Amino acid sequence: MNILPGVSTSLPLAVLLLVAGGLGALGAWSYTRWNLFLNNVDDKSKIQELEENQMLIKELKSDLNKSRSGLKALPFMQLSKITANYEEESSKAA
Repeated sequence: MNILPGVSTSLPLAVLLLVAGGLGALGAWSYTRWNLFLNNVDDKSKIQELEENQMLIKELKSDLNKSRSGLKALPFMQLSKITANYEEESSKAA
């Protein structure tokens, strides 16, 4: 095996296999760590998206409850709006 120009040495096959195995193990470990890092980043973005969706759901529920409470308290207002719209349409037609 030539290490540097003019420097030559010979290593037993067992040593070469250990070096190659070590490099392969280091590559596999690096790949695994990188993959875990990417999954962790992806999980954090999913958690953030889930929290945003939950906040939106809470806001929508509160808006829905406000709308429902308004309809329960003053149901005649809806009827008066419908009547006013009908009167406007009938006056435009005439």
